[in-house]
Amino acid sequence: MLQGVLADATLHTPKRRKISPLLRATILSRDGYKCQAPGCKEPHPAHGQLELHHKNHDRADNRPCNLESVCHPCNMIARAEYMKARNRMHKLMSSLVTYKTRQLGFAFPEAK
Repeated sequence: MLQGVLADATLHTPKRRKISPLLRATILSRDGYKCQAPGCKEPHPAHGQLELHHKNHDRADNRPCNLESVCHPCNMIARAEYMKARNRMHKLMSSLVTYKTRQLGFAFPEAK
């Protein structure tokens, strides 16, 4: 039971909210139609090719302060880094739960 709760908590992906065309245009304009990723070496694409990145990785949080314009390669790099960190956290939490349950003498029934 506890393992399931922790797994759900660490792997939960918030439901994505659609970004309105007006908000998208506002963010792109605010960012000067350029990729905001530090050290981006991509030539500045047309604004139709820019994507909006959620800084806190919460796809339900569409506040303007959480959104930034990035090119596709930079968005994929940011997403890969986040997924790598999330997977490390999931493994750590799973190991911690296993250690604590053994230490306390609890046993979870095997999943069928």
